[in-house]
Amino acid sequence: MRKLFYLIWIISILLTILGTAYIKGEVDKSAVNDAVNHLKSDLSDFKYKYNKMEACIENLEQKQTEYDKHFEYGMEYIVPEYKVRFVEKELESYLLPYEKSKVLRKIEKNSLVSVNDLIIIANEKWLYVTIPTYDTPMDIKGWIKESDTVSYTQDKENELQGDITIMKGSKYYDVFDFQDIFEAETETLESTTRGWIEIRTKGYSRIFIPGGKSFWVKDEDIVFP
Repeated sequence: MRKLFYLIWIISILLTILGTAYIKGEVDKSAVNDAVNHLKSDLSDFKYKYNKMEACIENLEQKQTEYDKHFEYGMEYIVPEYKVRFVEKELESYLLPYEKSKVLRKIEKNSLVSVNDLIIIANEKWLYVTIPTYDTPMDIKGWIKESDTVSYTQDKENELQGDITIMKGSKYYDVFDFQDIFEAETETLESTTRGWIEIRTKGYSRIFIPGGKSFWVKDEDIVFP
C-alpha cells in the first residue's frame, strides 16, 4: 500500500517537473510529451491496481465478518446417536462447518456416509463424515449439514449404491456389458472388497471398486450395511 502511494507521489512530482521544463523550453518538447504520456499511463495502471486491491480487501473483510458471525457462539459437540447417514441427493462436503468454506468434494446421491462427529453451530447441526470414494487411495472426510441427510433404514437398502461389500470367494463376471456375462466364465474374488453399485438389472449388479475396475455379480452376493 505504501509503495503504491510512494510511486504515485513520485510520478506526480516528475510530471510537475517535466511540465515546468516544457513551458520554459528547457527540454525537447517531443521527448517531454513522450515521457509525460508514459508516466500518465503508469499512473493510470497504478490507480487501477490500487482500486482492484481495495475491492479485494473489502471483499475479504466482508467474508471475515460473515465468518466471525457464524462462529460467534462457538461449537457444541454432541455424541451422535447414529453411526451412518443416508444421502438421498447429491451434495457438497466442506472443509469447515460453514457453507461458504472450501468445498472438498461432492457426495453422490444414494451414498452412505460414516458419522465421526456431530456439532451444533449457529442453531444448525453439522456432521463430520467419512465419504466413500473409489478414485483415490483413501476416503475423504468433510462437513455436511445433518438436515441434508436422512436415517439409514432397511427400506433405503434398495436405493443404496455405496458402500456395499462383496465377500471373498464370491463369483463375479469380469465384463462391462450385461449381455456379455452369459458367455463369460465366472471368476472368484480373492479378497473381500467394498464397492459402488453402478447398474442393477435382472438380478445382477455391476460393481465399481477402488482401482477403477468394474465387474458383475449376482444381487444375492451383495452385502449391505
